[in-house]
Amino acid sequence: MNKVATMKKTSPLLKFKPCGHYVIIKPDTIEKVSDGGIILNDDMVNRENTAKVRGTLVAVGENAWTAFDSGLPWAKVGDKVYFKRHVSDKIEDETDLDEHGKPALYFLLADENVLAVIEE
Repeated sequence: MNKVATMKKTSPLLKFKPCGHYVIIKPDTIEKVSDGGIILNDDMVNRENTAKVRGTLVAVGENAWTAFDSGLPWAKVGDKVYFKRHVSDKIEDETDLDEHGKPALYFLLADENVLAVIEE
């Protein structure tokens, strides 16, 4: 059995499952108060979120990373990653609401658009 088939594929609470070589990332949230204590309005937070390229890998399709070199994954569920935001599709999860009652945002993208794992 190869390592791709034995790795954890999805977060237990996520209702979406990526197909093929796609992955799902939950973007990091933007704080409403800046480091300097300035309160950011919703428009500014939304603008920051649209450019966000950091997040947590929450689900991996069955064929992710199999077309590259050894086929071993370069990221796993739970890893913090940098990703190409503008080549992804947005997914809103109505069952996962934030403190304002808005659905949680996820990004669906091809495996090659995960650019780096963030070592913390």
